[in-house]
Amino acid sequence: MHHRIGSLHLHYRVRDASLGAHVPAFDRALQGGLSEAIAARISLQLGHDAGVVVIRELAASVVLAGQDAMLDSRIVERVCRSSVDALVDTLSDPPSSDTLMRFEDEAAFVGAFIVDLLAGVAWEHWYYGAFHRHRGASIGEAIRGVLEDATDPARVLAWLSRRGKLEAILALLRASELLDVLQAGAQAPADSIEGDGTDALSQAAFALLDALGVAISTDARADLLRRFCATHAVAVDWRDRRALSGYVLRLMQFLLADGRVAASRVANASDAWRTLLDTTFDWLDGEWLAGRIEALAAPGGAFRASEAARVHSVLSPRQSRILDAIATQVREGGLRIPLHAGAEATLVRLIAAAGLQLAPGETLDASIVSALEAIARALAPASHPRGDGSGDAALTDRDLDATRAIATHNPPRDAAIDALAQISPSAASLAHVLKAAPDDAASLGDSTSTAGLYLLLRGLMDARLPALAHASAVPLAPLLGALVHRWFTPQAPFDAATSLWVGADHCDFDALETAIEGVHALNAAMTETLAFRQGIDEHTLRASLDADTRWPTPLPCSAPLDAALARTASLLMRTWAMWLRGVADSSSAFLLDNCLRRAARVGITDDTVHMDLDPAPLDVVLRMAGYFERIDRVPWLGDRRVTFAVRGPARE
Repeated sequence: MHHRIGSLHLHYRVRDASLGAHVPAFDRALQGGLSEAIAARISLQLGHDAGVVVIRELAASVVLAGQDAMLDSRIVERVCRSSVDALVDTLSDPPSSDTLMRFEDEAAFVGAFIVDLLAGVAWEHWYYGAFHRHRGASIGEAIRGVLEDATDPARVLAWLSRRGKLEAILALLRASELLDVLQAGAQAPADSIEGDGTDALSQAAFALLDALGVAISTDARADLLRRFCATHAVAVDWRDRRALSGYVLRLMQFLLADGRVAASRVANASDAWRTLLDTTFDWLDGEWLAGRIEALAAPGGAFRASEAARVHSVLSPRQSRILDAIATQVREGGLRIPLHAGAEATLVRLIAAAGLQLAPGETLDASIVSALEAIARALAPASHPRGDGSGDAALTDRDLDATRAIATHNPPRDAAIDALAQISPSAASLAHVLKAAPDDAASLGDSTSTAGLYLLLRGLMDARLPALAHASAVPLAPLLGALVHRWFTPQAPFDAATSLWVGADHCDFDALETAIEGVHALNAAMTETLAFRQGIDEHTLRASLDADTRWPTPLPCSAPLDAALARTASLLMRTWAMWLRGVADSSSAFLLDNCLRRAARVGITDDTVHMDLDPAPLDVVLRMAGYFERIDRVPWLGDRRVTFAVRGPARE
């Protein structure tokens, strides 16, 4: 169990003035040992508990005598006992968010802070004092900072992914930044090369390759060595020179199988490697190893990837089960991992998905992270540029066309996926499932100019518009068609996406003329509900709406119906904007111009509508409010779910 004391205040009441001389001794003793003593006593009292408890203030009384100053341990023990007893009493009291907050574990604590940070309310809560040092940072910097500080950042991302916040994180941080944090936090596997003496063997392999004329940068060495550790059994018998030499050879073959390394080979390699075997590395079986190295250096020899040593399947059954569980989720449609954003973004999503499969107390180790990295690299569409290097380059029309082509036939990628079986059959199986899964970006079809309608679905569902329309005897399709005309002025017949949203390819204004009283009743019900939610009286809300309902262009209907529909449109807009921090009370015109009037590429299947949206000025506000998150089920869209992605500006 870990604990943190934000600040410690000691107040002394001395009965005898002469005892005041002992106060410095008390302070010194407590500063030196109280924290460790409390940690030990809490563990004894409460046992192992992954939960996080934040207490605003804890007061404890203790009586110290003059003779206690003679032993620091006695001072610490008395104060510690009193403090922990007060802690236990506080935990047994009825919960109150004003004085005590509980979180399931560290991931929930850090994740809740990040969610509140995205919403702009984190620093309003007293219980986030542990993160106070990030207060002056930007949102992205603060998120990266708390993830770096977390014991298990992968579990935090999994917690955020479960709540639909992962995409918001990826919008603020580059995938490469997140990977730096995740890979630094991954625990070394049980068979890690580090710390078991095999670093000397890896140094020998790199030195021999240098002598062969193969240049490998320092950064590339670290990455390749980590991947080798994750995919090869590394148990070495240090009593057997042949075994040590075999390890060096396997590592050299692995390195030469990497395209980056093979491409760096220098043609005029010398025989300096023989000198190394005779001198620096004379503890290896030089004669045996020399024959194999000659084969490596020979034209057409093992520099070819096909001659690389076979990789042993090293994932444990537990790790393989994690990959199998991810594959099952993808196969059943419960998890979508888009592949078009690049290998790094795919890897972040895979790590978050793996984190969801962890049992309490488990962590992702470097072996499974490396396996996921191999899967992400195998699936990465080679024709998709990385743009600025972030791995998150936004999609353009050209990219979408390339993605469609890649999705159908890509022999190099198929070969890379099949090669994953050398890591683990589960790795290859997961890659095949991900490749076969419908990719939202690969199935996009026509464009629409009314993409904002699908963003507005949240407002319509929040207002319970279909139920209110039914109760007020207002036909839903004509009502929705009129709202489309009010907000976007489209041409009839509507395009496919607009027609699906409305339920018809045009608006029947005549049907609404006969139901105008129902429209008034519907407006009255929405006004009452919205006023209650906003905590204002209906008169104030109506006054605000009156100023907002002066739309510049009248609808092709009677003036009374036009006025009633204008009020309906404004009420729905205000309901939709309730959670938009800073702009919730803005006019409909402002919200339409800055959030909703935009085009999109649309993909419509039997169970999904995917909108690949053009950007709008206030997208950051919508993203922080969660408005780009998936809508799971829309009844009047045939129970389809709706997903969103925001495209960046087209690249030259």
